[in-house]
Amino acid sequence: MKPRTPDEDHPRDRLIAAATGMFHDLGYHSVGVQALCEQADVAKGSFYHFFESKEDLTIAVVDGGTITGVTADAGFAFVTVEYPIDRYD
Repeated sequence: MKPRTPDEDHPRDRLIAAATGMFHDLGYHSVGVQALCEQADVAKGSFYHFFESKEDLTIAVVDGGTITGVTADAGFAFVTVEYPIDRYD
């Protein structure tokens, strides 16, 4: 899969950004899909177009959304790499 560049107008990227912040601030179990969608300004039905579940969204958050160049101040889980597996090299 060819990595995408970040696009703050793309609903998938807005969901990942919202989840990153909300999971950090509130904790995973305190954040629901509806709240994520409201924060990202994305319709709830669109959420399920991009992710099968909140767990799948979480994987995208940890993987940096498979976007090259994602940076976050969250430590090892968000190391900037083209492919997440490269973190272990």
